[in-house]
Amino acid sequence: MSATLDIAVVGATGTLGRALLEVLGDSRFPVGKLYPLASERAAAEGDTVTFRRHDLSVGDTEGFDFAKVQLVLLAVPAALADSLAADATEAGAAVLDLSAAQRHNPALVLADLNCSGPAAGQRVVCPDGLSLALASLLDGLAPAGVEMADITALLPVSAHGRAAMDELAGQTTALFNLSETTTQVFDRRMAFNLLPASLAEHQRQHADITRLLGSPAVGLSLNLATAPLFFGATLALTLRGSAVNLDAVRAVWAANTLIRLEDDAAALSPADAASRPDLTVAGLQQQGSQLCAWVAFDPVRWAALHALRLSARTLAALHQPA
Repeated sequence: MSATLDIAVVGATGTLGRALLEVLGDSRFPVGKLYPLASERAAAEGDTVTFRRHDLSVGDTEGFDFAKVQLVLLAVPAALADSLAADATEAGAAVLDLSAAQRHNPALVLADLNCSGPAAGQRVVCPDGLSLALASLLDGLAPAGVEMADITALLPVSAHGRAAMDELAGQTTALFNLSETTTQVFDRRMAFNLLPASLAEHQRQHADITRLLGSPAVGLSLNLATAPLFFGATLALTLRGSAVNLDAVRAVWAANTLIRLEDDAAALSPADAASRPDLTVAGLQQQGSQLCAWVAFDPVRWAALHALRLSARTLAALHQPA
């Protein structure tokens, strides 16, 4: 049997689903058959997606035989995830769940940075892109004298899904045309605005990161807001500690293949980072007992790239000699 995986991308017409298809398509990952799936409405409307220069028709999730695939990438709303994951695992497929449905469930394996990926008939929960990025940044910093990380994250509307992007586009056009704006995804106008996250959103995100890191040696203070950007996030990062060491922190990040270091913060922007496969840390400088830097990445793409890494590990496990 050739070392390929037949894959179903469920939620293929959404923002995260399209990012998964793009990341898979740009990689050398040996995909056998690819099944892009979405709701009955999307399939009925004749949606297509592009994968490795081929246009593929989007199939209906309902009634799909998951026994056709070895791996399911689940990028659907939380309300739909549990039933679809159950159908897929019962059919023997490995399921990587990128929804928020079970991120706090200790009974399910969390796909952290060192996870081996889902096995056949197993459901593994993937953290969101922001949590994965922060885990990469904070990992290994305690020996460098870092005791606390203060982070302000400005997130793009793509982190809230396709409907949020459509809303920002519509509001922007309406404002230029001196027309009334409408809101559905957000409770206030998003265009040319900045919306801080609610207390509940802060608590959910902190819980996600805490579960991902376990009992981190570095404390975390996090502030979240959504900016009127389609793609790309910016983090204002401050690391504090009585013995914090600039060279030691730089060495930790330089050794991390997921992190790219830039000397000048002016070289950094969220739009630039949206097309890169890494976290970009720029303008790292020491101010007394603290270090300051800017970080840019794309949270949707970051989650998709992590899913690609886990898919590769699943492929290796399924095809290793008995």
